[in-house]
Amino acid sequence: MDINEWVDIYKEELVNNIIYKNSKLNFKSVVEGSFNDINSTSLKFTASILGLDHEGDIHFFYEGDKTFAILIQQATEDNATNKPGFDLIEKSFEVQ
Repeated sequence: MDINEWVDIYKEELVNNIIYKNSKLNFKSVVEGSFNDINSTSLKFTASILGLDHEGDIHFFYEGDKTFAILIQQATEDNATNKPGFDLIEKSFEVQ
């Protein structure tokens, strides 16, 4: 599947998801990025869920013959606390 098509489908699914439907979901521009040294197409977003501001990043990429979408989301106020854990997950991610 084309990555840009996958991004559009993913965005539409989030917009229609019951959790995000009334969350003031706001997508930023699609940019090139990386996830554990894997080149990716990245999409940042913000939302307000249960009264808490959230931020997220979705990485889309091909690795081998597979297409991946990895969503990372957190309450904005938990950013510093979550960083070491999210960094560990990303550094230990591998495709076999």
